[in-house]
Amino acid sequence: MTNKVITALTGLLIASFPMQTMAQNYTDGAFVLNEDWYGHNNSTLNFWNPKAGTIDYLIMQMANNYQYSLGCTSQYGQLYGDFLVISAKQDKDPGEGGDMLSGRIAILNKKTLKPVGDEIHPLISVNENGKSDADGRGVCFVDNKKFYVGTSNGIYVFKWDEQGKIFVWDSEKPILGTENNLITGDEISNADGQGPLYHNQVGTMLRTQDYVFAIKQDLGVLVIDPQTDEITKIIEGCYSTMVQSKDGNIWVGVNYQEEGRESNLNYPYGWNGNAWNGSQLMCIDQYSLETKKVRLDTGGVPQSWYAWTAGSLTASNTENALYFVYTDPSLGQINWFRNSVLYRFDIDAINWDNIDLTFPDEAYAEGACEEIYDSSFDELYFYGGALQCNPIDGNIYAALYVGENIATQEWIYAIISPDGEMIQYQTPIKRYWYPAMFIFPDNEAPVVKGLEDITIADKNSVTVTLADKVSDKDSNNAAIIKSISNIHNESIVKAEITKGDLVLTPLNKGNTAVEIAFNSNGKVVTKSINVSVTADVNSVEMTDIKRANVFAVAGNIMTTGIGTPQQVEVYNAQGALIKSTVVNNGEQIIGLAKGNLYIVKISNQSYKIVL
Repeated sequence: MTNKVITALTGLLIASFPMQTMAQNYTDGAFVLNEDWYGHNNSTLNFWNPKAGTIDYLIMQMANNYQYSLGCTSQYGQLYGDFLVISAKQDKDPGEGGDMLSGRIAILNKKTLKPVGDEIHPLISVNENGKSDADGRGVCFVDNKKFYVGTSNGIYVFKWDEQGKIFVWDSEKPILGTENNLITGDEISNADGQGPLYHNQVGTMLRTQDYVFAIKQDLGVLVIDPQTDEITKIIEGCYSTMVQSKDGNIWVGVNYQEEGRESNLNYPYGWNGNAWNGSQLMCIDQYSLETKKVRLDTGGVPQSWYAWTAGSLTASNTENALYFVYTDPSLGQINWFRNSVLYRFDIDAINWDNIDLTFPDEAYAEGACEEIYDSSFDELYFYGGALQCNPIDGNIYAALYVGENIATQEWIYAIISPDGEMIQYQTPIKRYWYPAMFIFPDNEAPVVKGLEDITIADKNSVTVTLADKVSDKDSNNAAIIKSISNIHNESIVKAEITKGDLVLTPLNKGNTAVEIAFNSNGKVVTKSINVSVTADVNSVEMTDIKRANVFAVAGNIMTTGIGTPQQVEVYNAQGALIKSTVVNNGEQIIGLAKGNLYIVKISNQSYKIVL
């Protein structure tokens, strides 16, 4: 594309928007990821600053001087560390003009919004004929060096290439067990939602301390080992949306086919899912993987597979509560983009003792779910998955359209309080935005407090709770990943993270430093603590010993008459401990310098030996 053409195209696009000053960085407000209008143009990214009352439009394209663009129908983005990764269903909208480079995976620098390594990935996977056989869905960072991409054909792994300073495919094949065997890549059209692209999809994914959870349309919730990228467990069922609550548990929207719609049951969970009715929530313990299903006594969580979106289920970081929008199916056909009622689900209000979990269809979480706002009274309707809780203040950010006809393309960005009050709203310019989700900046790093040096005075392992030692102002504290980054002397203590806690097992007397890394959404801080082991870790109970025989043999120390194994300590003439070990009857202590005086202690007995 020549500079003259770029200039002409840029002028044409900007002419449709009000004058705006591009921000140097986006730290106060929220990114708004837009599907945009299929058949006309690629997806776009806006930024809304409610405090300033400003909206910056098409910021990714503008930051790249319209040389790069997002792909077609972007539904999901994750901001992690230095990166903003956005996934799209196709590489380029058929109606998009010009020569802008676009793709299914855009890996952007979060500050400049420019592609990392000047690269956009048009394709995720191709068949033997070179045609795409995987359209983008969700994104999930595993750590700072790896992320997963959920697609219509499995989960693909991208890893950081240190030499090239870019993320690259780890394999041309998806994670084993996540693939969609129906897809060939030669599908002509799936516009009616009936083709292979709408079966066996992998949608939302979440990283927790020990696992990655991923929803697969035909199987259920996949539990994946983030170290090996292998499925370790499948929680079977029909699910579509998933979040992690403030207490660390995973909550999943449970969906069933609506009665009387047997024609949709041709495939495991219906052909397109329009008749799925979300009337339950499933809680998964992030460590034990124990599941509990509760039935909502009001409201519901609609499915999001048809023309996949991230769904409207969202979790608060400031309270142990979930939010979602829903339309009662008795009022008409369930519609994923025409919901008017916002519900709040209070997790702490659940009385588990009064719920019989053996009968999930009757296990009502009475009083936990309440309607807090009905937008229809304001002639507004919630759209798709653009419903997220602000991680700092707990307010709900939502995209709604004006009137009952979405074709009018009049939108508002709204902020709704946890009790259902419309706090603020702003109207973007009229356009076929179809907002997909709000993505909040991550400005704060985790802060570690109260993690002190540790003395281990006996042989037993010590467990240190870490959940109350680390926090992050703009991220979910329960989602902070802990790991051991270094043990300065591994012969002193064994350190590991178990269920998010630090477990120290003494090995020998001495001191060492242990470094613990805390990763909150890609921002990592490391805390070093000193561990002092004062216990005789290898000591053995003195039994069946009256008087040991200790003597020199060929430059070594021999012990007899001790019966069972005993702890032996060897000191030099100055009283310094030079060796501590457990010996059996008749066993020699070797490796000592000859010609010296040694003091050998066994239990309460002491011996002087010259080698």
